[in-house]
Amino acid sequence: MKWITEHSKTRIAMKKLTYIIAIATSVLAMASCQKEQNVTNSDDLTVVSFSTSEIQTKTTFGDKTAEGKYPTLWTGDEKVGVAYNGGSVNKENITSSTDGKNASFEIAFAQDANAMSHNFYVISPADAFLGMNKDGAKGNIQINASQTPGEGTCDPAAQVIAASHKSETFDTHINLAFSHVTAYGNLSIVLPEEAGAVSNISLTGSKNIAGRFYYDFNGALSENSASSTISLLTNKVSDIFFACAPADLSGGKLDITVTTENGTYEKSIDLTGKPLKFESGKISKFTVNGFTKKESDEVYTLVTDASSLKIGDKVIIAAATADFAISTTQNNNNRGRAAVIKTNNTIVNPATDVQLFTLEAGTKVGTYSFNTGSGYIYAASSSANQLKTQQKNNDNGSWTISCTAEGVATITANGDNTRKSLKYNTSGLFSCYASGQSAVAIYKGTGSVPTPPVIKAEKTSVSLNHDDETAQYITVSITGAEAGSITCNVAENADGTGEAPAWLTANYPDKDGKLSYMAEANTTGAARTAYIVLSASNADGATSLAIKVTQNGVGGETAKTYTLTFANSYGDKGTNGYTTSWTATRDGFTWTMINWHNNSYNNDWAYVKAGPKGNTNAHAKIETAAAIPEAISKISITIDEVKNGSITSIVLKSSTTNDFTSGTTIETKSAVAAGEVVFTIPSPQNNLHYQLDFTLNNTTPNSKKGTNGVATVSKVVYTNN
Repeated sequence: MKWITEHSKTRIAMKKLTYIIAIATSVLAMASCQKEQNVTNSDDLTVVSFSTSEIQTKTTFGDKTAEGKYPTLWTGDEKVGVAYNGGSVNKENITSSTDGKNASFEIAFAQDANAMSHNFYVISPADAFLGMNKDGAKGNIQINASQTPGEGTCDPAAQVIAASHKSETFDTHINLAFSHVTAYGNLSIVLPEEAGAVSNISLTGSKNIAGRFYYDFNGALSENSASSTISLLTNKVSDIFFACAPADLSGGKLDITVTTENGTYEKSIDLTGKPLKFESGKISKFTVNGFTKKESDEVYTLVTDASSLKIGDKVIIAAATADFAISTTQNNNNRGRAAVIKTNNTIVNPATDVQLFTLEAGTKVGTYSFNTGSGYIYAASSSANQLKTQQKNNDNGSWTISCTAEGVATITANGDNTRKSLKYNTSGLFSCYASGQSAVAIYKGTGSVPTPPVIKAEKTSVSLNHDDETAQYITVSITGAEAGSITCNVAENADGTGEAPAWLTANYPDKDGKLSYMAEANTTGAARTAYIVLSASNADGATSLAIKVTQNGVGGETAKTYTLTFANSYGDKGTNGYTTSWTATRDGFTWTMINWHNNSYNNDWAYVKAGPKGNTNAHAKIETAAAIPEAISKISITIDEVKNGSITSIVLKSSTTNDFTSGTTIETKSAVAAGEVVFTIPSPQNNLHYQLDFTLNNTTPNSKKGTNGVATVSKVVYTNN
């Protein structure tokens, strides 16, 4: 980037694109802080007075200086958020000076009398300050992906500045020196004459430029739940200001989509060998031309009759009375929002940060699931308002849908979690609630839909003993990825941020195309956690999947029980014979039942039977469909009855895969009688599959005189204590 003044401009030609780069900065004067000793009872509230340095900080851009720099000024309409010693965020209105260069505000705090230091962390605007992270050293901030630019300024709600004050004493008069967290752009576009009036401009970079980030109050940002797209709600075509996260797009790309009254116009800018950089507190000014009209629009129409929905439909879930839809950003406990434009009950060409769902069948009759391409959204709690994404669907991710003639949709999950109504929260998110909040609507698509890569793993959470240093393997499938785009990294956090822990290594693809990982022995008494993060991309977007690895500390192995019982309420597939295979899922874990009969749980069956009449050497098996992460030390079987013959044997096998032909035989029990049968595993290991193979001798004839069912089993329990 070049500095640009009123008299000297550097132009960079990129095919039909002309960049006029004007980078300006707000130099923040560091004024010395007045420190006053203040003795107060920690149970009382003490008023702390804050003021800003004399130099420009916020919120409207002033006239350009002779050096080509753009100052920013306080308007007096702002609120700031302040956290004391990593606590909750207090919000307060500011009072600005007449010239807008200074601001002041007061907030009352309860002094922590035991603290060694007294730290104040300040963010403006207050709504951008979501709180401090767990260690109290970083702020969780929001850079809005949906912005409404003003005249000569960006959207004040998106322009984020920060300050901090640290002292050994509890100071009550604090002078703050603010720094810009956000970078800024000044965009002009040149459209074909026939384009008509503009209503929306979407910018998608090759790096994330909006969303949630962690800020360390020393100038460094790290991604939390970030987005690569910014949507600008504007009718302007020149001097369109926007705020974004600092990002160097040089060598990447920038896609710009403009929605107008006469269609959608696009420009994809290849920045290979060309610079485009957004820096904190500086304005990058550029002009874009060479737009081409999109040949066919992606149109999503408001659903007013739920019966019109069908499996395979592409849909958008939007607020019924606001111009926002569920975004691609999955926060910790809810989904973010993305701006949309609704015209005549349609959404045309949604931005890339709008989540496009594929409707699939739910786990119950008459329900649907919403597939994001990498998982299913589900109602995640009975005690909190949560909407999360899971790889394998269940009843909590199976939704009944109804719609009014006006298009208001009722979307309700069918699982046990009681906060199951999907709604829009006007604070800027979508989640599940027991009651209240704003209604949603569904828009069904008719056009083409982007399909980013899909990453699936047989498990997304594993547990290791403290002394486990063996190689472990997980079956992973990645589809739709571009060659060379797949990465496998170990990180401190699930979003791939933080330092890579030295105790864990991972590789993909490894043996037989699987993901491998290995830990060093944990010699401490504390458990530790890290994440294996798989990522892949294609022209339609990027996908990541985090696999949580927890290693116990010395003496920290905790008991874990997997229990298989039988009842009609579980919704298992019904059987009508003794030669059928089916699956049984309990508390999220699945078993494969081979040659077991459940009678569709009619006549109050709460058990299964095996051993068809006339077969003196029948086999019935119970297999874990996935590996059990914990080291199982005991398996117990409750056999309620043995009749019509005998149980010749039960063989317990283990395997690193679900193929037991080369598995390890742990123990064989012969001539088994009714009662509790216990297998004790002498050398428990993590991440193994288990098979119980019953050999059954039915001594009744294979005729009308014969009787099915030798063994009746009501419970199998796997324990790692």
